Amino acid sequence: MACITMPNLSKTTTLVVLSALLPLLPLLPVGCASRVQDFPNSPDFREAEVEGRFVQDFEGVASEDVGTLGAEPGTREQRGPSLSVIFVPEGTEAVAVHSTPGRDGAVVGEVDRFDLDVMSTGRVHDTLGEAWVEVYVSRTVVGWIPARFTSEWVPEEEFCDAPGVANALLVELGGSLDEEDTNRFFGAISETHGVRVRYFSDDEVHLERSATTAPMDSGQPLSWGIDPVSGHAVVGTFDDIVGVELAEVLRTGRVDCNVLVTGRGTVDAEIPAGQENLNFVSIHVTGAESGAGAGGESEASDWVTWTVGFAFEGSQASVVSINRYAPRSW
Repeated sequence: MACITMPNLSKTTTLVVLSALLPLLPLLPVGCASRVQDFPNSPDFREAEVEGRFVQDFEGVASEDVGTLGAEPGTREQRGPSLSVIFVPEGTEAVAVHSTPGRDGAVVGEVDRFDLDVMSTGRVHDTLGEAWVEVYVSRTVVGWIPARFTSEWVPEEEFCDAPGVANALLVELGGSLDEEDTNRFFGAISETHGVRVRYFSDDEVHLERSATTAPMDSGQPLSWGIDPVSGHAVVGTFDDIVGVELAEVLRTGRVDCNVLVTGRGTVDAEIPAGQENLNFVSIHVTGAESGAGAGGESEASDWVTWTVGFAFEGSQASVVSINRYAPRSW
């Protein structure tokens, strides 16, 4: 469960909010404050030396013992990484589990859209260019689901206690935007999932890693949705609408782990449907640091937050979602 916080409230407003929340304290998510404190909020990580691929072993991710040689499929002897379910379309409550790796196989069960810690066998199969992973439906029954609906499960506290993984990818993401470097950009995002980018709450641009050029190279105008303030459609290149501002925020913003940090003026800010099980970081700036919004409208007196979500494949972290939050944008 993600935490949401709203900084920069006046003392009067804070007292009113606290009074309203006191009866609800037993119901609030536990550990949110400690996760914020454990994650570095200074920009020091941007100067860290980054080497190679950013692999981190977690207790929740099986990096070496993926399956047991000689074990029979459908037995608990064959054990792969635990999986979390991600990117299930809104309105779909579960993902069908098929008897064979493909949509032609009989449905033998399902996994819920919010499931965490789904046990897998570690087996992966490519069917017509789509990766499928084998999971346990029961103690003895296994089946297959598309890999694009899964990430290796890393508990929130373990992810936040190992900030080097996210930091390294943020360095790569920011560097690729600053330098318009195609290889660095593709190196940071997921090969299986691509990256889903939201500039406004109701619209999503899905960028595939299999594309021949990175979005900053193509110069292709993309539709980013309807500006809720002006009512006008926002169309522009990735660099013009997303790249310039995101690169600046990555250089100067405050970083928090698994906490959606927003400011005043956003009533319905929330994690997009399908991304509830992702580990993520918020990069938040206020005042003069926040730059300009869509169409060049100044937001210097307000704030802007970008979130970056991560998935894990083979114990390898990658960027799979980028969302923007600003006053009146959600």
